[in-house]
Amino acid sequence: MPVLPSRRLAFIHIPKCAGSSVEEMLGVHPEALDPALRAHHLSGDVGGRRLQHFTVAEIVAALRARGEDPAEYRYGAIVRDPYRRAVSEFLWRRRINHPSARGHDLDSFMEAIHERWRADDHNYWTVTARGDVHFVPQVRFLEGGDAAAAPIEVFRLEDGLEAVAAWVAADGRPVGPVPRVNVSPVPPDLEVSDRFRAIVTAMYRCDLAAFGYPAAAPPEWRLHGSPTGALTDARMPAP
Repeated sequence: MPVLPSRRLAFIHIPKCAGSSVEEMLGVHPEALDPALRAHHLSGDVGGRRLQHFTVAEIVAALRARGEDPAEYRYGAIVRDPYRRAVSEFLWRRRINHPSARGHDLDSFMEAIHERWRADDHNYWTVTARGDVHFVPQVRFLEGGDAAAAPIEVFRLEDGLEAVAAWVAADGRPVGPVPRVNVSPVPPDLEVSDRFRAIVTAMYRCDLAAFGYPAAAPPEWRLHGSPTGALTDARMPAP
């Protein structure tokens, strides 16, 4: 999700990776669409099924089911540093007062998610609630892309969104800049502990390896040392 048949474009919206901003640019954010057009664009909820975070395999299946050739489409996705993605997930859930974040700080939130994941035999698809795919590794959204007979352009959020806009406009039709929407402000004093980093590393090692992110706190996080000189926590700067 979403797809633009008029441009033969498909965007794989991985949660907490600026997907809402891309949807706004493309004019297919579910809140801006007529409900009758949501199925056409694989956007929002249709018939009790959430289409917003379809994997590429699900997009390909949906296109074939309605008689389109998936090989005619261009596919793109944005990925994000797993540590920052996890922080963003917590801040967003706290901002909307989601039940999974109530009463939690960052550490206890990730510990609760980690325990549910372990208890459910490492099944990311059911770690929180039915239909909640926000904790699925990013690589899982891109699996099955070979069925589309087309490569997936993967952009890293840390590199900016200008390249995403250029990719969309590669068909010769210009687009405006990508707006930044649904951004959760990062408290300037947010502390990122060793425990948090260890959980994220354990749960998303596949993403760290697949997209070239270091399996440690991002270097731009300001590290604080203990009296012995050991690194004990990292403080994330405000955006």
